Amino acid sequence: MRTSAEYEALLAAYERGGLPKQTEALAALQGWIEAGEIVVLTCFERDPKCCHRHCVARALQDRCGGSLAVVHL
Repeated sequence: MRTSAEYEALLAAYERGGLPKQTEALAALQGWIEAGEIVVLTCFERDPKCCHRHCVARALQDRCGGSLAVVHL
């Protein structure tokens, strides 16, 4: 990927196609969060906007009713 538009298109496709198929994994993550566990999403991408982990984090925020605080390190 070379441009932000290419990343945006790729991640939009992931949010439409791949992420909705991950209900079981998202439910497990949500369960850990609601149980008070610390959940860390890692990846080799430096910029979270160029990685699927920010899509996963946003999906988890939606599932948790917006109460989940996400911190990108």
